[in-house]
Amino acid sequence: MNASTAYTPKQALALDTPEGYDKSGGAITAEYAKHCISRCLPFGADSIILDNACGTGAITDAIIASEPPSSIQLNLADKSPAYTAFCQAKYANIQLSIGTYTMPSEALRIAYGSLTHSFNNFGIFMTTNSGRDGASEIYRTLEPGGIAVTTCWESLTWLGPAKAVHERTRPGAPWPNPVVSWSDGNHLVGILKEAGFSNVELRTEEVWAKTRDLRSWAEQSWAILGGPPTGGWKEGDEEKWDEAVDIFVEELRKADGFKEMDDGEIRMRCSAHIVTAVR
Repeated sequence: MNASTAYTPKQALALDTPEGYDKSGGAITAEYAKHCISRCLPFGADSIILDNACGTGAITDAIIASEPPSSIQLNLADKSPAYTAFCQAKYANIQLSIGTYTMPSEALRIAYGSLTHSFNNFGIFMTTNSGRDGASEIYRTLEPGGIAVTTCWESLTWLGPAKAVHERTRPGAPWPNPVVSWSDGNHLVGILKEAGFSNVELRTEEVWAKTRDLRSWAEQSWAILGGPPTGGWKEGDEEKWDEAVDIFVEELRKADGFKEMDDGEIRMRCSAHIVTAVR
């Protein structure tokens, strides 16, 4: 069987969930969320904010932690019903105006010029037309003077190891190289300018993933990376699951950016571009 969303190993079905994502990538996106909102503080009392491609709500968590005025409006959107349901339950008892919506970043059901802030934390590079459709929607929905903050990866310690797992357990299956390169940040800046933004600023921040159980972290991460990011699940991936995780651990230990501290903590470096734009 070719890569298909119809086939998913049972191990991935159990692990590739919002709760599972938080165990492997949640702390990283949370750190970047803090960087994303840092230049927007303090939020004004009339702020209308979108946490776009919200995932498990890292941006919203950072905003709530900043103790904003109770009058702000927070909106979360994601194309995955599983993630919007997760966020709806997560914020059900928060004493702020919070709405969650299932919709893709390329087709936001949000009125023209109605947002003061729009955040897209590691989601824009998954939107159509090499991110241009996502950028256009960000511009369309912001009011004049509104602020957009978007992120994309510069480097990930675990990307090379994931490619090695793919090549060693799926011989003959091509590695899905991206249509465009996002790693220098220039493409992200470019599509925002194409969308209409003129005041665009890029900065780069480094964060370290941390764990004390590398195999568990690797298995959780492979449950996410082994699907669409690496070309989709293949028949046989279920039977080769343990082998794939073992290879991932082996390759991680050899990767540039991997550190094992004296106290046993494992650290893996990642670097990302944060782009702020004013409409």
